[in-house]
Amino acid sequence: MDLADGRVLHRYRIAADRHGVWEYAVPGGNPRIGILRFETTRGDRLFLSLLGSAFIHLAWLGLAGSSLWWALALSVVYAIGVFRYV
Repeated sequence: MDLADGRVLHRYRIAADRHGVWEYAVPGGNPRIGILRFETTRGDRLFLSLLGSAFIHLAWLGLAGSSLWWALALSVVYAIGVFRYV
């Protein structure tokens, strides 16, 4: 698929519009208090999951070697846990 193709750009535009509508309807997500006992929004949980995933990958490189597929799987599980419980 070529990015100059109008259909591809239209799909990206639709996806961005859907996100914009979701963000307009529920800005920042509903703040909630999880197991860390402080209020987090959707953006806070995304930041925590990305930061934790970076540390997981760095630790994996230091301890296990260069194959990062298991670190990726562990990071996905970690991110799901953060979004569910934090």
